[in-house]
Amino acid sequence: MIGMFFDSILGSLFQIRYQCEVCGKLTEKIVHCHVPCKRVEGPRFLDNNAVNFFGNLMAAAAAYLLYSI
Repeated sequence: MIGMFFDSILGSLFQIRYQCEVCGKLTEKIVHCHVPCKRVEGPRFLDNNAVNFFGNLMAAAAAYLLYSI
């Protein structure tokens, strides 16, 4: 649950988002409607895969801390 919580917070606050130049939709994809999108927020390295990685890393760290108690 800690990993899921961290994933949700990190994704909603810091994950990179793009805006489609054609339809105006916010997306996490670089290409939408067959055209490149414009980055509107978030650092380039923090895509969905990075958010998932950090969420899993936090879950593993929490499990280790709980196990060591």
